Amino acid sequence: MTLKNYKISLIIGLSLLLSNVFGQKAELRGYVKSSNKNETISIATVSLLNSSNEVLYSAKTDYKYGEFLIDSIAHGSYTILITARGFKTRRITDFQIHANHRLVKNIELIPEFSRFSKKKEEAPLEVDYNEKERMIQYLMYSGLAVVLVAALILQ
Repeated sequence: MTLKNYKISLIIGLSLLLSNVFGQKAELRGYVKSSNKNETISIATVSLLNSSNEVLYSAKTDYKYGEFLIDSIAHGSYTILITARGFKTRRITDFQIHANHRLVKNIELIPEFSRFSKKKEEAPLEVDYNEKERMIQYLMYSGLAVVLVAALILQ
């Protein structure tokens, strides 16, 4: 092998080695679930932030299964930010991503209750049929009174 061929082989070998070392990317996938019902959450956003809190990668969960996938992630340390309407925002700090890894991270979010939703869930579902009948009679008599007043006015 001549010196020229040796140099070319060395350059090609080093460039392939460096492209493998620096070009390796990772993948992060998982599900976003509700912590109280253990159901998947559709339409959640999973983002990877750098140390300056800038969004570098982001994915939405699919509507049917609540699954997300972020691929082509560079090696490094990230904060995972998960948001969904009706749930508390969650941050997972110092999450390490290593080159050429496929990571699975299932995430649970805590529901965010308002004062109205708590009352709705705690209210018992009882129907007082006597009161319901009285209400119907009241409405019928009120309607009849309106018709009589309208008839008197139109005469």
